[in-house]
Amino acid sequence: MHSILDKHIAVSRELIASGKAKGIDLMVWPENSADLDPVTMAAPRDKVTQFVDEELKAPLLFGNKTFRGLDYFNEVDLWLPERGLTDWYDKKRPVPFGEYVPNRPFFMSLAPDMIGLIGWDMSAGTRDGIFNIPGKGQVGSLICFEVTIDDLNYDLVNSGAQAIMIQTNSSDFGKSEQGVQMAA
Repeated sequence: MHSILDKHIAVSRELIASGKAKGIDLMVWPENSADLDPVTMAAPRDKVTQFVDEELKAPLLFGNKTFRGLDYFNEVDLWLPERGLTDWYDKKRPVPFGEYVPNRPFFMSLAPDMIGLIGWDMSAGTRDGIFNIPGKGQVGSLICFEVTIDDLNYDLVNSGAQAIMIQTNSSDFGKSEQGVQMAA
């Protein structure tokens, strides 16, 4: 069985082999494209490093979930050739009842089956979401529903973002109604 990370690497290899990625400045994968955390786990880190250093030879911006201490983050990571992880953005506005449950004990007492679908509460990030792409400029990043929050978009532009990447993937919502609501 291959991980989601392995599948993204495989599809990217096909793109490179086809010649369609020739001269690429930046490769962008979606939210949650690394199901095995390359920030904290050696084997996924080695896979991403090998792919970026030896095959892509360009920056990779990808979605990841990671723990820092007891906090769990939905993040975007920037991996550079020969440098590895150089920057990250943690989602600033996790989705209530999709990525975290406000006042979890209260809602668990009312609807334990529904609340139980959300296993971990995502923490809110504080970083700016601006990535410096060497020799190319600045790219801003937001995650999923953050595209609908004007002040986050304005902050990126006002901080010098020349392009904004919105990475999304509704698989986090599992069997909850959140994915259906997103598609509506």
